[in-house]
Amino acid sequence: GTPMEGLLGPTLLHGGSEVATSLLAETGVVGLYFSAHWCGPCKEYTPQLRKVYERAKAKCKSFEIIFVSGDRDEASFKEYFGTMPWYALPFADRVRQQVLSSTFRVQGIPSLVLLTGAGSLVDPNGRAKVMAPSFLSTLPRLCDTADVGALPSEP
Repeated sequence: GTPMEGLLGPTLLHGGSEVATSLLAETGVVGLYFSAHWCGPCKEYTPQLRKVYERAKAKCKSFEIIFVSGDRDEASFKEYFGTMPWYALPFADRVRQQVLSSTFRVQGIPSLVLLTGAGSLVDPNGRAKVMAPSFLSTLPRLCDTADVGALPSEP
């Protein structure tokens, strides 16, 4: 298995379906988003993060997010995850959520840990970083042909 599978388990949720964690192996940057429905600051941060995510997708950047839930029950998790366009760790896997929290020393939420698709740490405190206007330009591209008008010198 890939390092990401070691961290996150074999499957993730995306919308209503399960997907293989190994799909993320080629992703440039993966954000582990530690958040919860009951957390006020999270409710403010999630829509902002969603905008960055959608902008990254529109610009064809190699960026994914995985919601690691601190919700108190599956119903809250489902409701909250329903507002998110990205992946999630299955809620039932509570042990893995705790292991991830301690592995990356998550002190409070919302917290965003940035990894490469290969599983190495980019930034354990990515929460503010992804909000910087320059963040998108640091992400690797997925498809170069989409921006025909872009100059070759652009990253």
